[in-house]
Amino acid sequence: KKNSVIESKRHGPASYFVLDSNQILPTYIVHLNCEKKVTQNSAKGLIKGLADGEHKYDLSSFNLRDHSDPMCDEVQKAISLYQGDCSKRPPYKQATLPNIKSVGIVINQECEKQYEQKKTEFKALKEKFEEVFAYHATKPENIASIIKNNLDPDRAGLAHGIKYGLGCYFSEHPQFSFKYGQETMLIFKLLLVENHYTKVQPDEKGFCQQLVLQEASMFKPQYVLHF
Repeated sequence: KKNSVIESKRHGPASYFVLDSNQILPTYIVHLNCEKKVTQNSAKGLIKGLADGEHKYDLSSFNLRDHSDPMCDEVQKAISLYQGDCSKRPPYKQATLPNIKSVGIVINQECEKQYEQKKTEFKALKEKFEEVFAYHATKPENIASIIKNNLDPDRAGLAHGIKYGLGCYFSEHPQFSFKYGQETMLIFKLLLVENHYTKVQPDEKGFCQQLVLQEASMFKPQYVLHF
């Protein structure tokens, strides 16, 4: 059916996004007997055991189909977030996305601790919140410092101004973030609590052109994409 199936061949074998459920027919179930079972919890355990810093995976050699490797799901998640597959993010002004050369998984135990503490505080106060992933493009020479120290709201605006107020700026559209850097982009996890952040130009599905947060404990770097 015309315009109801989207084919993607960006990484590895073709994958398909089908818009009409009437074109999908379940046919077989395959039950696997794996000697080595890898669960989400084992992947999380491995990640917690990694040293602080960026753990980089070159997509030209990394096997995205080897799910015996616990890091495979993490790398695939970063790619899927970028492409908008898992969030069904609408395209931003029909802009194309450059191909990713490598994916970095970010480990920062102190940043993680502060983020979880802040989330616990809001839960105790019974504040409504949501967690979203958003993008922050920057120059390659800034990556190491951001991974180590997180973004600093007190230094916000030194490079690009503070048109929508003081704070760190993110976008839910990677295409928009490319205005601020073409070689490297970080994917952050954001804790959004009413009256604690600013929305800029949300689209019809709620995806914001920009999100501005003033507290560093309410965001943490998760991945680095290298182009």
